[in-house]
Amino acid sequence: MSRGRFGHHRGSGWGGGSGSWRDNDRAEFGHIEVSNDDQPATRRGVPLWNFSVDVPIPEGCERILAYLNSLLEPTPLIEVRRAEMFRDLRETYRALCAQLLYLEHPPEGSMDRWLLEQLAMPHTNTNTNTTPQESDGSASPSSRDPLLRDPDLALRSESLRRELFAEIPLRCKLRSTGSYASEQLKRYARRANAWLSRIDRKLTALAAQLTAPSPQNTLATNSTSTTASVCASANVSGPPTARSGVGACGESDAEWEVGMRDLREGMGEAAGGSDGGQSDETVVEYAKEKLRSLREEVEGLNRWVRLADPPRDFPCTGPNGVEWEAGPCVYQDKSKHVHYNISQLFRQLTHPFVQEVVRRTVAKSHTLCSELAAITAREHAHDRTPPSPAIRQPMQIYLPPHKRKQMEKEAAGSGSSSPGSGSGGGGGGGGDRAADVLARANGRIARRDGVRVEEARQGDVTYYQVTYNNTTLPLSAMHYQKLRRLYSIHNAQTDPRSDLFPRRLFCMLQRYITFIGVDPFSEHCQGGNMHAAAPESVFLFLHQRLGVRMEFFASPLNCYFRRFCSAFPDTDRFFGSMGSVFDFFPRAGSFEVGPPYTEEVMLECAKHLHKLLVRAESEDRPMSFVVFVPDWSSPPADALAFMESEECAPFLKLNTVAKGSQHVYISGCQHMFDKGDAGERYYKPPHGTRAYVLQTAAFVRENGSAVSESFEDDLLDKMAGRAGDG
Repeated sequence: MSRGRFGHHRGSGWGGGSGSWRDNDRAEFGHIEVSNDDQPATRRGVPLWNFSVDVPIPEGCERILAYLNSLLEPTPLIEVRRAEMFRDLRETYRALCAQLLYLEHPPEGSMDRWLLEQLAMPHTNTNTNTTPQESDGSASPSSRDPLLRDPDLALRSESLRRELFAEIPLRCKLRSTGSYASEQLKRYARRANAWLSRIDRKLTALAAQLTAPSPQNTLATNSTSTTASVCASANVSGPPTARSGVGACGESDAEWEVGMRDLREGMGEAAGGSDGGQSDETVVEYAKEKLRSLREEVEGLNRWVRLADPPRDFPCTGPNGVEWEAGPCVYQDKSKHVHYNISQLFRQLTHPFVQEVVRRTVAKSHTLCSELAAITAREHAHDRTPPSPAIRQPMQIYLPPHKRKQMEKEAAGSGSSSPGSGSGGGGGGGGDRAADVLARANGRIARRDGVRVEEARQGDVTYYQVTYNNTTLPLSAMHYQKLRRLYSIHNAQTDPRSDLFPRRLFCMLQRYITFIGVDPFSEHCQGGNMHAAAPESVFLFLHQRLGVRMEFFASPLNCYFRRFCSAFPDTDRFFGSMGSVFDFFPRAGSFEVGPPYTEEVMLECAKHLHKLLVRAESEDRPMSFVVFVPDWSSPPADALAFMESEECAPFLKLNTVAKGSQHVYISGCQHMFDKGDAGERYYKPPHGTRAYVLQTAAFVRENGSAVSESFEDDLLDKMAGRAGDG
């Protein structure tokens, strides 16, 4: 995300960042060897995953089991409809950006950041004495859409608005120099001129409403042609609709009041803020004064860019103490001056435009959630789907009520301890009969859904196609092997024949494709980098040196261990997910943490880790986190500043950075690529990645000085993607 950083657009990654992996030299990464049995694929002798490391349910996490076991299992129909609706939502957002902000395309990844921030919300209060049903986040497991947990967050958070503001009038690439920087400034000036006219029309429309007759009188009075023209040009209320109480600008009183509130918010405290303090007339006049100042700045920029040898006649400073040293390129320094000064003035005056985009996007999201809730209710009108078989405790069975009673009766007669356990007691084969009932029920469900998994070829590449009705999702042969192995580990008792594997595989794949907004058949897999991961050499090293056995931000597609926390417990629990990180409260353990690259989620993650460390320290328990985040340190992102603050100082054992383009991540589209093409699987992020090691005193005491200078060197070596013995 962009937050005034010098030319570095802050990308987002589900455990990784963004980069251009297709330009890398494939020979540098070696070849991937895929086994035909249950052994993991390897690269240079290092397994790409390690499912032999079992992880008992960490102490303190027992309460999350009740939540996981209460979740409704999604169906292929629900996931296909969700994908269709999210494509419509993204298209609506694109159209709003074009209509109201005059953008050819929305800011890259802006909607994804909004979705990611919602996923950082706890699903349920699993760290209290309340049950999941009693906590705010889970009054009903189906009360929130798993992707849109709180659409209104966009109205409170800066994650979406910040990206939109950065495009007005033009996002400056502050690292650009020479002719590119010069042309960028000229484009900025042209777009700034156009925006001045739009803002002027908007303020004129608001001022006209102030002096217009009351709405009741206006209904019987013809507006002047000039006012009507102004309002049409301002395009402040979208397509015309039938309204009551219409004012002089064609806006209802309510719409005009919203516009004034947005203007107050943009002007800030000087105009009385959003809660009043100044009259509407004063706010509009203040905005007009700001517009005059902005116009003078833009006119000065217009003169400056036309000069053959422009002078350095501007300070290298911005508001709030921002300053930088003058560099050799005057165009680059002018770009920084424009970004920190002129763009900030535009932000104040374009607040109503951006807020309108956000409001309409949120409204569309609520409609989507309501429709999906209705579809889900119809799908689950008769049956509740099974709780997670991944958790080591008895679970209910995906059966119609009369079949479930029949199976429970047979299991009870055999002395079996739980439905679906498959363990016979002393009842002469009743357990076998119960298992047979379960197998037949699973088979019927699989036949009803009709999900097919078929081998396919493209040239000399073998891959799999997972198909439901007319929707086909590609999956590499390597990842098919990995996911089938994960599923068999976690569902051996409840689905021993893997009858439900195709259905659950489809739902999980479709969910992530919907989430990252990727076209699975696109050559370049746009959007997939937000689901990236550290290379296997890092996980092997951390497992051997620090006993890391679990990941805090992963998915079935990119996990290294068989246990992990993930964004979507309802689809991922069948493949080993322990639910959301923010519902996970272990009292001890060693974990790898790679949060998505959005500032809000990174900060929430850092605070969550700190709470866990403080509690573990107070109980003298061993706990360790290895955290990977982007090196957004100039100025520092809030998450980095927090982990380097005095609050975290007692736990911080290592703070190091892998330089940009000198370390490796795994592509978020890895599951769609050629199984043997390491050049497609790996890429080098252009930005640095910072690694923190946070540990309690008990962990240091029990493991010695594990984090030493040699540890740092070895970690950076593994981050560079050099495989070896660890």
